[in-house]
Amino acid sequence: MKKAIPLTAAVLALTAFGAHAQSSYTEPSRLYGSIGYESIGLRASSGGVTAKSDPGLLMGTIGYQLHPNIAIEGIAGGTVRKDDLKLNGFNSGLDSKVDTYGVFVKPSVNLTENFSVFGRVGYARTNASLSTGNFSVNDSTTDVAYGVGAAYNLSPNSYIQANYTQYLDKDNVEAKGWGVHYGRRF
Repeated sequence: MKKAIPLTAAVLALTAFGAHAQSSYTEPSRLYGSIGYESIGLRASSGGVTAKSDPGLLMGTIGYQLHPNIAIEGIAGGTVRKDDLKLNGFNSGLDSKVDTYGVFVKPSVNLTENFSVFGRVGYARTNASLSTGNFSVNDSTTDVAYGVGAAYNLSPNSYIQANYTQYLDKDNVEAKGWGVHYGRRF
């Protein structure tokens, strides 16, 4: 009986160690978010006049991983750097800014343990504003939006990503952006 006590203690200790080892593995969280900077190329043309501007946006993303290869995302961004609107290459004296928000489906493929590529497709609402002094003009529209990108895992809970997204391509007006983001899984 005295020999059974150390054997029982050893079995309990090994069981506890195994249970601890199993509990130390956690599946990555399905909820994630990122924040980053995007340069938006705003282009419009009508009657031989071409308008161009490249404001900068602070973008935020909240997403939920439905499956290892598909997620849904909500994005929102607002101008943090206005840009001069150029008409046929000449400064117009107008500042431009762009704000956008949308909902996307995001399929992805892991190429390595830490590197993945993804696509996005959804709808985005884009608001463009032109202003100078006390004068301001705003216009908003919703359009199908799509894009591609790549992400690199810095750790199991953090990543960096680069992406391209076409937010608007409608009625000779185009808004597309290149961005770099830092993200966390919660």
